[in-house]
Amino acid sequence: YWPNIALDQFYNALSGVTSERYSGEITAYKLKGIAVLYLHIGLGDHVYYSADEVGVMRQFLYTGGTIVFAAVSHYNTYNFGTWNGFLESLGSSMSVAALGQNPNQGAHFASYVAAHPQTTGVTDFTVGNGNHWLGGTTLIQDGSYRLLAFESFAPKMALIDVDPWSAANEVDPDTDTNVVVAVLGSSEAAGDPADLDVTRINDSTVQLGTGEALITGAPQYGDFDGDALQDAAFTFDVQAAGIVCEDTHVDLIGGTLDGEAFSGIGSLVTPDCESSECHP
Repeated sequence: YWPNIALDQFYNALSGVTSERYSGEITAYKLKGIAVLYLHIGLGDHVYYSADEVGVMRQFLYTGGTIVFAAVSHYNTYNFGTWNGFLESLGSSMSVAALGQNPNQGAHFASYVAAHPQTTGVTDFTVGNGNHWLGGTTLIQDGSYRLLAFESFAPKMALIDVDPWSAANEVDPDTDTNVVVAVLGSSEAAGDPADLDVTRINDSTVQLGTGEALITGAPQYGDFDGDALQDAAFTFDVQAAGIVCEDTHVDLIGGTLDGEAFSGIGSLVTPDCESSECHP
């Protein structure tokens, strides 16, 4: 499809950058190692993604990925509700709205917000009349198509401690059923990377590892690292989290009741773990 070809050619022409056109199911495996995901959807089309694919894309955003929407062709305002429903399902605060004269008079009408640092914090983009840029920096300029808008979360950096009551941070995938991972309360005033009040964490959003395991049971609270800030310990199923032998770290993501995303990496060791035992 021609806009995808243009995007592909543009990025593959950049030094140190690779791009791939893909039309299959969006999976966590497919997005592994990907920095930016472009979704090409004509605005006259309905947005069809499975619940699993939406979940994968939410995870992609929460862990620092960027989704860029590339749109071409004519569109109908009655489809905006479908687009906005999709954006909402991603946890986005962005929305599509009409602008200017009847958008159905002709094709290739669009106004755009560029994927550029100048547009950081944008919460609304508009599809309307005119073939030009509104702010930002032109990434592709060939007279036919542009980038529409981008969605990128900048999650807070959380401090993570695997097995907070032991300095060893040991997890044995062969024998351990559960693993406890603490999210440590943090304060920028104390030199921490971000302010994070763990009592405001939305427990239902906390996920661990490549398996995106949810917590089992209620969290435990206390000052586990002696800095006078409240910490929260969450319990996860080791197998569900995807922890295997020779792992040296595990990722944790989540969100607060205020809608802020956070992520962190906890170091771990897998003592006396044989590859043949963990990977039959």
